[in-house]
Amino acid sequence: MIRWLTISALLPLVLSGCHIRTADDHLRIAGELETAGQRDSALFHLNEAVRKDGKHLWARIERGALRSHLGDHAGAIADDDTVLALNPDNQTALFNRALAKGRMGDHVGAVDDLEAVMQLKSPEWAGNNDGRIHVFLKFTFSPGWGIESAEFEVPHEHVAFEMAMNYLELDSASRAYDWLSESIHGGFEVANCLYERGILLLRQGRNQEGCTDLEQAAIQRHTEARNAWTRHCAGSTR
Repeated sequence: MIRWLTISALLPLVLSGCHIRTADDHLRIAGELETAGQRDSALFHLNEAVRKDGKHLWARIERGALRSHLGDHAGAIADDDTVLALNPDNQTALFNRALAKGRMGDHVGAVDDLEAVMQLKSPEWAGNNDGRIHVFLKFTFSPGWGIESAEFEVPHEHVAFEMAMNYLELDSASRAYDWLSESIHGGFEVANCLYERGILLLRQGRNQEGCTDLEQAAIQRHTEARNAWTRHCAGSTR
């Protein structure tokens, strides 16, 4: 059994033209595998990419996102922490870490990260008024992988939605209401936000407003909203 791979052992491979995979190679392969739904195999190649280059930010970010998707939120946070130690203003890692923290129940930490994302403005973002924050929530690698092909834009209202969900968990009704309203205004997850805001309003005794939100969500085929409207609003004089 060979335990050590020496230069003399590698020489025949080099001479035969065998390609030794780099971190970028493993990252590209991982993207193709994840697109094909082969997430365990994708994770293997992301692990290899990080092993090859522990400071490869894109490998860390993508592995963190996949880890969180697979339920390893602590592992995802560890990857995002590493990225932020190397690049403290990395919006990608901040946003992804916020999602992982929220899924682990650390809603205060999630809100802190989301607020940091809101405060970071790249020169390009600061130069326009489209209200969009440029982060990398999800990567899709093309055969000719490059950073440009990996860029994905997350709108302000998506960040607002995540803020609202965390404030709901923190029982901060007024802040949750404001962020839900902002997400609705921006057109993101409208049915879900109307449902959550409707329930919130009912709990506050604002029945007419709450029933209106639930009715609008039900029109958009939100099943829970339709059931809630039937229980709390049907037949009422509002």
